[in-house]
Amino acid sequence: MNINTIEKIKNGDKEAFKELYGEYKEKVYKTACMMLNDSSAAEDMVQEIFINIYLKIHKLNNNEALNSWIYKITVNYCMRYLKKNAKLKYTVDEESVNYIIENNYSLIPEEGLLVREFNREVMKLIYELSDSQRICIILFYYNQMSIKEIAAVMECSENTTKSRLFKAKKYLKRKLEMRERYEKGVEFYEYR
Repeated sequence: MNINTIEKIKNGDKEAFKELYGEYKEKVYKTACMMLNDSSAAEDMVQEIFINIYLKIHKLNNNEALNSWIYKITVNYCMRYLKKNAKLKYTVDEESVNYIIENNYSLIPEEGLLVREFNREVMKLIYELSDSQRICIILFYYNQMSIKEIAAVMECSENTTKSRLFKAKKYLKRKLEMRERYEKGVEFYEYR
């Protein structure tokens, strides 16, 4: 998104805002879907997020930070939703998982069923992570954001972001190794 378009949006240009919406709608939806594990809540969240963006874009001081700013709004809205609905029973939303897997651009359409099933299992494990670890994984791997950008979005230090990513990757690796051993019929004990 070029700086002129952002300035047009700040000046109330609705066509420029439609361009921003077109560029970011799927990215925001995918991020919300992954964070919330609820496709219908993510759809509602997208609408709220873009209303907020439209109303507050004049507060964006550095136009070059638009990407991080949009993800920060997305993360904040999703975190509020998760806190508000913390008492709801948590189950994996298969529709959300399918959407994420089918629309993950790193997947090649010709990949087989086994690869898709593996990715589905990884998504389920990501939902087991703490909110902060899950957000780091989503932003780093699925949104290709840098450590610095994630730290800005989450309002924490880069070292904290690195630590969260490290712990999340370690957890995922351990769970996947356990799954692999289980499928091979190897007995194992989970050490903590």
